[in-house]
Amino acid sequence: MDLPEHDDRLASDGQRPTYRSYVSAIVEEVQRQDLKDVVLVGHGFSAPMLMQAACEMVQPPKQIILFAGVVPIRGRSAPNLIDSKLKLLLMLSGMRTMGVGRIKLPGLAVTRFYCNGMDPFQMVPVLGRFEPLPLNILRAKVRAPDLRETCPVAYVPLSRNNVVSGKTQGLIASGIPGATLAPSMRTCHEAMIENPLEVAEVILSYC
Repeated sequence: MDLPEHDDRLASDGQRPTYRSYVSAIVEEVQRQDLKDVVLVGHGFSAPMLMQAACEMVQPPKQIILFAGVVPIRGRSAPNLIDSKLKLLLMLSGMRTMGVGRIKLPGLAVTRFYCNGMDPFQMVPVLGRFEPLPLNILRAKVRAPDLRETCPVAYVPLSRNNVVSGKTQGLIASGIPGATLAPSMRTCHEAMIENPLEVAEVILSYC
């Protein structure tokens, strides 16, 4: 599923997406389809929203799997966890938009931080669908909910991730109450594009 205003459509009410609207969209989609034994899979900046959605589902998910999830540590916002050069780029881009709305990263930044080491032919769909980033979502200060009594959480590090370092991914995983650290995948941040078979195998191993 695509999160609200994260696909090719314009926002229906002209408003910026919010952390709350993203969480609600996940919960409502599960309820609408009456899904059971759900395995929620998050990637990157969607991780904290996915975890909050798990707290609000009528029937808790069977499992949560986070691929290089960017979950703020001790209430800090996500930009404090990403690569320093990428953070600076986001800050400079945010200044041009007066700190609100969305910022669109240049193609070279996407290939360097998100697609490093990826086959050039695989980069095409990433660049084609890479959406402008909503600043208010990136800057949201949230805490990882304690899901130990709700459902198990597995954190899958990505070893060639230039968005969040391997060390920081380990700190994030240790900061999620009760989370287990899965073996690292040798892939860049865009693991679903670069190595979809291994991603599928990891997900199936928890089903």
